Amino acid sequence: MAIVLRNLRITPYATKNLAPLTFRGAGLLPARFGRARGPSHSQATKVAHRVNPDLRSLHNIRCHYERVSCYYIGFHLHNPHSNGRANGVSSLCLWFTYLKMAISLLSRSRTPMQTRDSRNNLTDTLTTVSPLTLEFPVRMASVHRVTGETDVQVSLNLDGQGQCSANTGIPFLDHMLHQISSHGLIDLDIKATGDLEIDDHHTNEDVGITLGQALSKALGDRKGIVRFGHFFAPLDEALVQVTLDFSGRPHLSYGLQIPTARVGSYDTQLVREFFVAIVNHAQLTLHLRQLDGINSHHIIEATFKAFARALRMAIEVDPRRAHLIPSSKGVL
Repeated sequence: MAIVLRNLRITPYATKNLAPLTFRGAGLLPARFGRARGPSHSQATKVAHRVNPDLRSLHNIRCHYERVSCYYIGFHLHNPHSNGRANGVSSLCLWFTYLKMAISLLSRSRTPMQTRDSRNNLTDTLTTVSPLTLEFPVRMASVHRVTGETDVQVSLNLDGQGQCSANTGIPFLDHMLHQISSHGLIDLDIKATGDLEIDDHHTNEDVGITLGQALSKALGDRKGIVRFGHFFAPLDEALVQVTLDFSGRPHLSYGLQIPTARVGSYDTQLVREFFVAIVNHAQLTLHLRQLDGINSHHIIEATFKAFARALRMAIEVDPRRAHLIPSSKGVL
């Protein structure tokens, strides 16, 4: 299950005399988060009063994210011109910048902020943020494919931890599947039996087909995903670039030049067959480019690692359009 934001609440406490302010805070980065120290109460009061006479104190914001509560009183910044002490103006600017960002992103209904009238009475209420929950379906799939040549079962979780169990009867292919799982953070459980007495071709290809089908099934209509992914992976002297797009249009551009016919008992021609199978059944566009490398094992392993990282990038949920299909056509 992928949950971007769940039960996120930002609730101001004891915010008497807090007038609305706008700060850019450009170029300022918090040195640390959590229980962060900001300017002292006296510093904050002086700075606030100098900025706006109605703003006389700085108060806590309780940020509740699921079961974690953090209290922020500004941010402690290192200022080279203040001998490492907190800079009150910068901290105050950041405090309001982050509050303003959170409110603009999370709040769909607002109430005006409190201000003082001429009789020093509070006339409005401070902005409050209602909880926002973005939920996504569990992105898991299982596919069982049986032919006269092979019997392949694939189960995967796209939002996993990189746990892998691969037993295809082809040791080198098992090793490469572990790379996809580990570097793509995809939980994989793959079992395959096939006519290995003939050669590895049918089992290798059918594992790729079933894995591609499971990827497509787990992604569904591909709503909310980043869609594009790319990565450069070095492995010693080898360097491989992988670029992919879950476009719905199968295409493979294969640019590997593997110098030997075999790595152990594995036929290196089967690398291309594996990716052809995934491309056709996951319906993705895939470009593989070998930029350097002379060792066959290094070239192939760098390819699978780069593919895993590009895949991980492409299937991540984009929080800015989490419920939209990433296409101007509205369909992939």
